[in-house]
Amino acid sequence: MGGAAFPVHAKLASPKDAAIDTLIINGAECEPYLTCDHRVMLEYPDDVMRGTQLAMRASGALRAVIGVRGQQARCGAGIARACAADGSITVEAVETKYPRAPRKP
Repeated sequence: MGGAAFPVHAKLASPKDAAIDTLIINGAECEPYLTCDHRVMLEYPDDVMRGTQLAMRASGALRAVIGVRGQQARCGAGIARACAADGSITVEAVETKYPRAPRKP
């Protein structure tokens, strides 16, 4: 399952008449104290790369961008070292921003 229990096969499916250029891999958790994405990228960068390559193949994407939280520099550096030499997979720091539930009146 993908985020929010949304099936991965639905995320990777695209309309027959559309081409996917870029696959975005979200490695930035949505809560300040979650660290599972960070730990996976830090401890298993080669597996993350292989999974990204497989998702690119499944979706037909020509390139992928892995987003990491800005304060996860060490994780981003490890993933960047594991990136394909052809530049088809890159790592980008994203702004750390957490959603907040609206206040009840």
